[in-house]
Amino acid sequence: MTAAMSSAPASGGSPPKEPTPFVGRTAELQLLSRRLGDGRLVTIVGEAGAGKTRLAQRFAKLHARGFTHAGGVWFVELRGAADVESARLRIASALGIASEGRFTGDFGSAALGRAAQSLGYALLVLDNAEHLLPRMGDDILALLDAAPRLHVLVTSRAALDVLGEDVLDLGPLRLDTGECEAVDLFLTRVRSRRAESGRSSSFDRAAILSFVQKVGGLPLTLELCAATFATDHDELARSSSMLANRGVPSSIATQSPAAWALSLLAPPLHDVLCQCSVFRGSFDLRAAEEVISLGGRHGRESPVVLLNELVTRCLVQEDADTGRFSLCEGMRTLAERALESSAKAIAVRTRHAELFAEIAADHDAQPGSLELVRDDLEAALSFATLSERSDLVIVLTIGLDSISAGSGLTSRQLAALDEALERAPRNAKLVGRALGVRASALRGLGRMDEAAKDASVALTLAREAGDERHAVEMLHAVATAKFQLGDLKGALEHLRIAVFEARALGFGSLEGQALQQTGSVRASMGDTEEARTHYEAALGLAVRLEDELLEMRACAGLGSFHLELGEHEAGEAHYERALMIAERRGAKRTYRIVLGYLGILYFHAGELSEAERLLDRAATSCREVGDVRVEAIFEGMRGAVLAELDRVAEACRSFDLADSLLEPSPFFRQVIRIVRGHLDLAQARVARASGFRKAEQAHVRAARYRILASRAPGRDDEPPLIARSDDARMAVAQLARAIDRYEQG
Repeated sequence: MTAAMSSAPASGGSPPKEPTPFVGRTAELQLLSRRLGDGRLVTIVGEAGAGKTRLAQRFAKLHARGFTHAGGVWFVELRGAADVESARLRIASALGIASEGRFTGDFGSAALGRAAQSLGYALLVLDNAEHLLPRMGDDILALLDAAPRLHVLVTSRAALDVLGEDVLDLGPLRLDTGECEAVDLFLTRVRSRRAESGRSSSFDRAAILSFVQKVGGLPLTLELCAATFATDHDELARSSSMLANRGVPSSIATQSPAAWALSLLAPPLHDVLCQCSVFRGSFDLRAAEEVISLGGRHGRESPVVLLNELVTRCLVQEDADTGRFSLCEGMRTLAERALESSAKAIAVRTRHAELFAEIAADHDAQPGSLELVRDDLEAALSFATLSERSDLVIVLTIGLDSISAGSGLTSRQLAALDEALERAPRNAKLVGRALGVRASALRGLGRMDEAAKDASVALTLAREAGDERHAVEMLHAVATAKFQLGDLKGALEHLRIAVFEARALGFGSLEGQALQQTGSVRASMGDTEEARTHYEAALGLAVRLEDELLEMRACAGLGSFHLELGEHEAGEAHYERALMIAERRGAKRTYRIVLGYLGILYFHAGELSEAERLLDRAATSCREVGDVRVEAIFEGMRGAVLAELDRVAEACRSFDLADSLLEPSPFFRQVIRIVRGHLDLAQARVARASGFRKAEQAHVRAARYRILASRAPGRDDEPPLIARSDDARMAVAQLARAIDRYEQG
C-alpha cells in the first residue's frame, strides 16, 4: 500500500497583512482575550469604520502562536458573499478544501461541520457577516456544535443574536485627555504621510485633541481627516481652529463626521474613491481603468494617477507583491453610500458588471484567474440580475460554475440562471453552455429528469453553434443522467455517439471518459465481456495519450469491474495503480475514494481487519475535508465490516451516522440501507446465541427484504435501484452471499 495522502490542510489561513501600524484598542484586545478564553463565540459589533476588522486582524495575529501547533487560525472575509451558501464556499476555500466536497445545498452546513471538527483547537475569524444575518448565525451555531474545540470570532454591524454569543460593542477610540487614542491615531497617520513627502511634523497636541473631540473618535473619520490634512498644514490649522473655537459647523451637524471628512477630499479624489467602492474584492490597474471614468469632470486628471494618490494617503490599500488594490470595508461602505447618491452609480455598476462578464468569458485563456475575483463576479451577477441583463447573468454564472468544482452553483446563482434563460438572447453557443452548467447543477441536486432534459437541449444547441467539444460533453452528460434514471439503452446510445465523435475530432480525454462510462453501463446490463472490452480500451487509450488522470480513472473503473466479478487480485492491482497515480498527481479526492473501494474489495475477499482499517482511513480523510456524502458511504460500509466482525454496537453507530449524513441524498441512503443487512445478520447471530429463535428469523427476514426492495421498481415506475447503481448491485451480491453463509453455517 502507498502511504495515505494528507487530506487536512496543513496550516491556518493568515489574516491579511496590516496596511498601516495598529494604534490603540489595548483594553479591547485584553477583553477579547478574556472572553474567547471563557467562551467560544464572540462578535465584535460596531458601525462601519469603527475598526472591527483591524481589531480582529490584530487579535488573530497576536494569538496565532497559541493555535499554531493545534488547529490554526483561519481568517475568512465574508463581505463579498451574496448568501450563506457563498459564505460556506469562502470558509471552505480558506480551509483549503473547497474542491474536496460539496459545500452548497443541503450538504453544505454538515460538510463544514465535519471539516471543522477535524481541526481540533482552532480559531475561525469571520469578517463582515452583517449582510448574511440571521441565517449565518444558525450556520455558526451548527459549526460550533459540530466542532466542540473550535472558537469563532465574528465582526458585524449587528449581533448574531444566537445562544452563547458574547458581544463586544466597539465604539469610537478613547477621547479622554489623559491617554487619547484618537489623537494618537490621527497624529500617527499625519506624521507618517508628511514624512513620506519630506515635510516636518510639528503639531499642537491640545489643538488636535480639541479637533478630534469635535469630529469624534471613529477611526474611519480620523483616517479621512488625516489623509486630507497631512498634505496641507494650513488646512489642518484652520480646521482645528474652526472646530475648537467656533463649534461644529452645519456641514458636520447635518451628516455623519465620516461623511463630512470624505467630502473634504478634493473632487477628483472623491470621485475616484467613490467609484472604487464598486469593487467587492481586490482589483488591478486594468480593472480600475475600465471601470473608473471621470468623463471630463476634472479636466485632464488621470484615474490611475488619482488612484495612486489615494494609495499614498492610505485610503486605498495596495499589495506590493501582487500590485492589486482594495478598500477596507468601512471605507468602501462610506464611499459606496456617496456613489449611490450620485447620478453616475448605474453607469459605474454597468461598467463593472460588463468588465467581469468579459473576464468570466475569457477564463479558459486565464486558468485560475477567476478565483481571485470571485467577490466581484458575485457582485456583478447581483447587479446583472436586478437590471435584467440576461446576457451578463449567463456568462457570469458559467464563470462562477468553473470555480465551484465539487460544490457547483449556489441556490441563488441557479435561480438567477433559471430566470435569465427564460429571456435569454438567441445565442446558441452561449445558451447551450448555460444549459450544460444548469444540467450539472441539477444532477448534483439529484434532479436527474431535469438534468437529462437540459443536457439534451444543450446538445442540440451545441450542434447548431458548431461547438464540437461541448456537443461531446453533453452527449456524455445526457448518458450519465439516463444511466442514473435507469434508461440503460438510452445511455448506451448517447455514449456510442460520444465515443465516435470524440475519436473523429481528436478529443482523446473525452473519448476515454465515454469508453469508461460505456463499461459501467454494459456491466449494469450484465454484458461482462463488453464491459471488460470498454474498460480496457479506456485504459489503453490513456496509456497511449500519456494522460495520467485518464489512466487513474480507468484503473479505478477496472478495479470496481473486477471487484464486482469477484476477481480480487486483478481489482487490487488496478486500485493500487490508481492510488499511486492519485498520490503523484495530488488528486486527493480520487485517492480517498479509491482507498475506500480497496477496503470494500478486502471486505468482499473476507479480509475483514484490513477492510475495516482502510474504510476507517477513507471515512476519516473524507470527514477532515467535509466530503460528507463519500464519508457516509464508507462509514456505512465500515458498519457492514464491523457487523461481520460481530462488533454490533460499533456497527450500529456507524450505520446511524451514515444514515443521518445521507439524509439530503435519498439515492445513496438506499444503498446504505441495503448494506445494513449485514447488521441484521449480526443481530440474528446474537439472537441465536441467546436462544431467541423468532428474533433470529425476524432479523434474517429483514436482511432478505433489503435485497427484495432493491430489486423492486421505484416510485412512478422508476427502475429498480440495482439497475441504477453499481454500488447497489455490488451491495446486493455481497449481502446475498452473507445470507447464504449464515444459513449454511
